[in-house]
Amino acid sequence: MTAVIGAVAILGAGFNGGSYLDYHEDFSSMIMASFFAIAVTAYAIGLSLLPREQESRTPAGRSPARP
Repeated sequence: MTAVIGAVAILGAGFNGGSYLDYHEDFSSMIMASFFAIAVTAYAIGLSLLPREQESRTPAGRSPARP
C-alpha cells in the first residue's frame, strides 16, 4: 500500500513539475515538492514496516565452520 502511495505521489510530482515548467507558477513548485515529500515518507514507512531478517539456523547434526 505504501508503494502505491509513493508511486502516485511521484506521478503527481512529475505532473506538477511539468506544470511549473509550462506556467512558471510558484504553487506548482510547492505542490511538486509536497508530493515528493509524501513519496519519500511513504517509502520510508514501507521500509520500516518490513519484517526483520532472522538469523539462519544450521541444520541438526552440522556444526558451523569456524577458522
